[in-house]
Amino acid sequence: MPKKNSTTQNDEELLKALEITDKDLMDLSDRIHQQEQNLTGREKADTKYNHSNVYIVDVINNIDEYIIPELQEACKLLWSKNIFTFMCSNREDGGSAYIILGALSPENTEIFNQLMTKQPENFTIDEWRVNYFRLQIPNVTKMSEQEISSAFVKLASSLDLQDVQKVFYINSEDYLINCGCYDEISNPDYVEVTESMPTTASLEVLDEWFAKINCPKTIKVFNKNKMTKSFREYVCENGDENRTDFELKRVYEHPYFLKKHLEYVKAKEIEEKENDRSL
Repeated sequence: MPKKNSTTQNDEELLKALEITDKDLMDLSDRIHQQEQNLTGREKADTKYNHSNVYIVDVINNIDEYIIPELQEACKLLWSKNIFTFMCSNREDGGSAYIILGALSPENTEIFNQLMTKQPENFTIDEWRVNYFRLQIPNVTKMSEQEISSAFVKLASSLDLQDVQKVFYINSEDYLINCGCYDEISNPDYVEVTESMPTTASLEVLDEWFAKINCPKTIKVFNKNKMTKSFREYVCENGDENRTDFELKRVYEHPYFLKKHLEYVKAKEIEEKENDRSL
């Protein structure tokens, strides 16, 4: 039998030394998986309650990830009234706690304005977003989670059920513009901005400046003559039936908001029937 040369023998010994059994692979896989789990856990701990620009429907569907426990009941109460939150404090806000609200109905706006006069420490306009309303408790450092929760639920209870506001839907004409049924014309409100952003101005002046720089040179206006099919056909062709109210000709930005609108309509119908019976 021919003798193996030293190179071949060394290669075989090296391969044998590098042999990995199935058990070794499983052990290695388990260790990697555990490391990934540990990393994910740390990342989750670092990011929990510290998110920005999260879509409200995602927040509603995963409240434990995005909203601290002491504000959850108040947020749920607000959402049940179709008052959708814009931002909530976390536990790193200098001892204060707040919930910033999105659009309010005219009726709730009036209620909020009255409460701002009576309880300015709890009801205020967000100082950087003049169209947003803030529920707040300036100092919660000596309050328990339950006390904070109860206090915010009480604040949220001051507002009434409202319909889903227009920021969450577009009408049929705006929808059809997005389908190409429009003419593009010069914007009569356009003004060329030459001045820099004012640095020592009131919020109203800043709002005017931002409105000017964001004003487009041209605008799209609906042109019915460019429709080649019905509104319903456009909606169905785009697969948007599940977020459209064909009776009111509204297309909601998410099916959730159509559902909430229909729940509001049903609630008002029940309320009217109960009022009729009490007469």
